[in-house]
Amino acid sequence: MIKKLTEKYKKISERDRSILFNIFNAGLIKGGSMIVVLLTTRYYMAYFGNENLLGLWFVLLSFLSLVLNFDLGIGNGLRNRLVESLSENDLAKSRKYISSAYIIIGLCVLLLCAVSAVAFPFVNWHGVFNLETTVISKDTLLLCVFITFFGILLQFFLKLISSVMYALQKSFMNSLLILISNAMQLIFVAVYKIGSAQSRLVTLSVAHVICANLPLIIATIVVFSSNLKKARPGFKYFQKKYALDVLTLGGLFFVVQLVFMLLLGTNDIFITRFSDTGKVAEYNVYQRLFSLAEKVIFLMLTPIWSAVTKALKEKDFIWMRKLYRRLQGLALLALFFEFATIPFTSFGIKFLSDGVYDANYVYALAFALYSGALIWVSVLCAFANGMGKLKIQIICYSAGAVLKIITLLILSRFTDEWIIIIFLNIIILIIFCTIQSIWLSQFFKKNIQAQYA
Repeated sequence: MIKKLTEKYKKISERDRSILFNIFNAGLIKGGSMIVVLLTTRYYMAYFGNENLLGLWFVLLSFLSLVLNFDLGIGNGLRNRLVESLSENDLAKSRKYISSAYIIIGLCVLLLCAVSAVAFPFVNWHGVFNLETTVISKDTLLLCVFITFFGILLQFFLKLISSVMYALQKSFMNSLLILISNAMQLIFVAVYKIGSAQSRLVTLSVAHVICANLPLIIATIVVFSSNLKKARPGFKYFQKKYALDVLTLGGLFFVVQLVFMLLLGTNDIFITRFSDTGKVAEYNVYQRLFSLAEKVIFLMLTPIWSAVTKALKEKDFIWMRKLYRRLQGLALLALFFEFATIPFTSFGIKFLSDGVYDANYVYALAFALYSGALIWVSVLCAFANGMGKLKIQIICYSAGAVLKIITLLILSRFTDEWIIIIFLNIIILIIFCTIQSIWLSQFFKKNIQAQYA
């Protein structure tokens, strides 16, 4: 059987082999990473021993991590352009794209550092996170915000290496970096038991900065000392032409990132304002339990984006449609797994929350549907992003974000049930998926017919 599989693997195209190689390696890595994340959630409960501080930590990460989306789409723009220049084996051109992208990101980081250093002390952070001063002091909260924010700014700059590795068709390496980072955080929260709950929050902020950035620093050194030694970034290789090219394409991705963030990336914040900070911890427990299949599918789709970019340039529409249909079937299988998880909700919730929360099967149904919708979105966006066709995403996400905010403002007068936020997300995502699916089907049909006309 192994011999037959090996022979079959050798017969498939180079593009398919690259995808399977990345999926297989990333699958092994991601499996370990998901176990680490689940264990970390459990240890977080014991680390703080305070539901409000745990909720604050989740909100703090969610709130400040939004900064990672404000790269003006440069990472995604570089990813698509680098695929094209590397396929042409033009290292000089690649070096100009890489250098221009790093310098633009660096300038953004310096600007954000200056602005935040001046503005943050004047922000009412207790009001932002809906916390009483009895939970955490003003100075401690400000210190945690500063540490986490500057750590994320560093990650903002270093994370550009992820786009480079995607372009190199080595997407599994990004999964490895995430595993290493998560494992480091797990070890820390499992071992460190010193100080009060507030002092532990400060220490965890520092540990998070180290765990998130150290793997990226090492990866950057390795990549530009080996694979792309001749494309290593430098100030003298910055060119306005290439910077504008990356920014133009990246600008569209940035708009998509921004409206998607407003739609879904603010769930923690909406729950804090709609209900209370303590409920954020409960939301994260359900979200992590039901996101397993979603993360596996997202992992499998990671190399698809760059492969679609290359296939579009080569006008291989038949291969693209064939892959799209296979992934539709895979998405249905993942949706079945989401619903199969519901009977085990009681065990999963008690394990992840260390017995703090009881299972709510209405919540379980909502998160199964929510994760299923996100899986469908991931399949559609792998193709749309690879082709640079982003108009439908921009329109649907923008309209959805506005609809969500207006609806929540109205419903907040009658109820504080945070699960309503998840049901709203489901409705909006299903509308987008329906429209994007129709467009993709028509796109493939039109271009394939044109080739054989």
